Amino acid sequence: MKGTAGAGGSAGTGGPTSTCGDGKVEGSEECDDGNAVSETCSYGQQTCTICSSTCRNINGVTSYCGNGSLDAANGEQCDDGNGFTEACVYGQMSCNVCNSSCKTVAGATSYCGNGAVDGDEQCDDGNTALEACTYGQMSCTVCDASCKSVAGATKYCGNGNTDSGNGEQCDDGNTTTESCSYGQMSCTVCNSTCKNAAGATKYCGNGNTDSGNGEQCDDGNTTTESCSYGQTSCTVCNSTCKSAAGATKYCGNGTTESANGEQCDDGNTTTETCPAGQGGCTVCNASCKQVTGVSRYTAQAFSMSNAYYMTVDNSGTTCDASSLGDMSGHEPTESGTYPVAVFLVGSYATFTHSLALTFTQRMAARGFVAASVEYINDGYPASCDIMQAKANCIFGSGSANSAIAKLCARAKADCSKGVVAAGINQGANLASLAKNYDSRARAAYLMGDTLGMGGGSPDLSSCLQASATTFSANQVRAVSGEQDTYAGSGVANVRNLLINMTGRSCGSTVFDCLQSDGSGWFIVRGSDTVDGTADHCYMLATNCLSSSLDANYDTGSGSWVLDANADWLTTQVSQ
Repeated sequence: MKGTAGAGGSAGTGGPTSTCGDGKVEGSEECDDGNAVSETCSYGQQTCTICSSTCRNINGVTSYCGNGSLDAANGEQCDDGNGFTEACVYGQMSCNVCNSSCKTVAGATSYCGNGAVDGDEQCDDGNTALEACTYGQMSCTVCDASCKSVAGATKYCGNGNTDSGNGEQCDDGNTTTESCSYGQMSCTVCNSTCKNAAGATKYCGNGNTDSGNGEQCDDGNTTTESCSYGQTSCTVCNSTCKSAAGATKYCGNGTTESANGEQCDDGNTTTETCPAGQGGCTVCNASCKQVTGVSRYTAQAFSMSNAYYMTVDNSGTTCDASSLGDMSGHEPTESGTYPVAVFLVGSYATFTHSLALTFTQRMAARGFVAASVEYINDGYPASCDIMQAKANCIFGSGSANSAIAKLCARAKADCSKGVVAAGINQGANLASLAKNYDSRARAAYLMGDTLGMGGGSPDLSSCLQASATTFSANQVRAVSGEQDTYAGSGVANVRNLLINMTGRSCGSTVFDCLQSDGSGWFIVRGSDTVDGTADHCYMLATNCLSSSLDANYDTGSGSWVLDANADWLTTQVSQ
């Protein structure tokens, strides 16, 4: 009963009574839940109204998850005063938290290295290791141990550090494959992939001219070569790859080069004659061999008028008794018999020209009966048969009326000792045919020889080239000027013409194709002559109309001068 009567008396008077707890709301009761107990709210209610023990409506005592009081009786394992499931503090890799139903559970974590970008993190690559850039990258961005984006450490070929773990054998701070220092014949360098490799070399003697390092030449060795034997000067590559004058060894330098076949060297290439009146002396010849010297003779002049049958005119093909030719020349005054030399002037020249008579005088002094032979030369033959007819009239040994027959009949002439022929231009053509008509002919000296008149018309190559003449290659010596326009324009045409006339070729740039026996050909340069011109008549003072000889040809030295060629002719006969 929630109400009773006063002690010692009866229940109230004057009206009905009320009892709190009887389940009836009576009197001043606000409620009556049938008991005198003040209940609590149901678990989980955060507020409720209950009927108190005095039957008054009051707020009930609560018990719920999140009120901060652990209510184990209702299954709570924890109560942190809220209804949230907290996460672990950032940085914790694990923790226990009170969840929203007041159970102890593992808290959600947030830390650097979990693979998720959280909070102030700039990155998170799932670890707290500070990665490096991939090998080969020169820069990169990585995630550091505190999940901040930073520049990664690099490893690449060319950084100056040898990274053997990535296969580097070297690292010289760049990706250039260096060359060896100039002068090294081999070296090891670091190549563009940081591997040790043989460096490219540059040194004197490798065969490549390295002008950047001061080389002027490189002939593949470090030997200072000498000029080839016979060269009077040359440029060679010395031991430091500089162009230098080569040491020379040649006939005429005054030193006997026995290793090159010289037997003597008297400082020139002239075959000297014995002193006047002396016979059988030994001299050094033009090829530096010791030979029996030619006795020097005193020349006396002679002439022979109307001596032989010539062709009638420049178109004639027979030797005619009505056309008689003269001869003028020289022979030794000394008693005895001698070989014969024939000289033939060029077109339009008189047979007594100073060139012709100087030649006969020099040959007589060498022991020849030498004559300049007149022939019909007031034009150039239009065909081979005319040229051959002229040659036959001069050299035809089968005719008693030929020029050679008349010369061989002279008291001091002995053609069995040999016949030599010389000439200029058309005269050279005729001289080249001497052996075709006289087997006693031993040699021909040809000046300004051509295979025609020049310009290709007429072309007499079929009868004048080497293959059409009877002389062998070692019996012919031809000399032409580099500016001889009758051979065509340019020295190359002069050279080709000489090759065709002699049958000898020594290369496309050679000027001297004379062999060790003196035969062959030679091209005179302008610098060889006094007037600086080496034309068709290089041996004359000015041009083909000159009556005097070029002074260098007359008294100078060298393979092209008169005495050198007269000496060669002398070696071709018996005396």
